[in-house]
Amino acid sequence: MSTDMSTDLARHDEKHTDLLEQSWALVVNSPDSYTLAATILAGAKALTKAVVEHYAPMKRSADSAKKTILASERAELDQLDTVESFLKGKMLAYQQAESRKAGIEQLRLQAEADEAARLERAALEKLAARSKKPETRERYAEQAAAVITPVVSVVSEAPKLSGISTRKTWKARVVHPAIVPREFLMVDEKKLDAYARAMKQGARVEGVEFYAEESLAVTAR
Repeated sequence: MSTDMSTDLARHDEKHTDLLEQSWALVVNSPDSYTLAATILAGAKALTKAVVEHYAPMKRSADSAKKTILASERAELDQLDTVESFLKGKMLAYQQAESRKAGIEQLRLQAEADEAARLERAALEKLAARSKKPETRERYAEQAAAVITPVVSVVSEAPKLSGISTRKTWKARVVHPAIVPREFLMVDEKKLDAYARAMKQGARVEGVEFYAEESLAVTAR
């Protein structure tokens, strides 16, 4: 930091402290004190302008450098994002295809298992029906009742790799805005504020209260 810049900063800091002390100490309760407050306020406004002008060249230089750095970073990240997007899309498509294949194979094998169990159960029930001895008939009936269809599970062939996982993220898509329940609607406050600024005291919207906030506007002298 140059000597001139250090001197300017010290001088500004001294003025800041002086204005801060004056503003805290001042009691505005008369025309004279009101006028004094306006004078101090104008001085603060002028100093604000001087501070902004002092830092403007440095900010422009920093902004230019930052813009160059960010542009270079963004260019590299965009390329890597494209690589990530391509590969994720292809890997996910493969996962989904393998999952569908596994699901179809599981249905086929389960159907075969169900049919095999049904045939075994039917054969035992037929033996039970043909048995003349009650104990034999009961034994076959119990065996038929005990036949349970095994649950078939087919695992997808997509490999499980460290650091790679699949997540399901549920999202919403509005297809009929007019019938969306009220609890899912959001009031557009920015639009209402713009309407209030345009209409002022003439603003009228059901369920909304319009009001004016007062503030002082100060220009540097």
